[in-house]
Amino acid sequence: MASLAAALKNAVQVESQLEDQELAIEPLPSDNDRRLLLLYESAEGGAGVLRRLAAEPDGVARLARTALEVCHFDPST
Repeated sequence: MASLAAALKNAVQVESQLEDQELAIEPLPSDNDRRLLLLYESAEGGAGVLRRLAAEPDGVARLARTALEVCHFDPST
């Protein structure tokens, strides 16, 4: 889950050209029991990036593809 969290955060930053401090990801319910990941814009006001990704029909798929590329995998295979 830690690797997935890092890959997703980096993918959102690459897709949306966000700085590291503008986006945060937290494991839930705790650091030792990672069952869910909470991804949120940590900058005041936010840029609406996550809302836009969720609203776009291919937003999550595009994010997954970028996360694979960030991890140096070929998304087509």
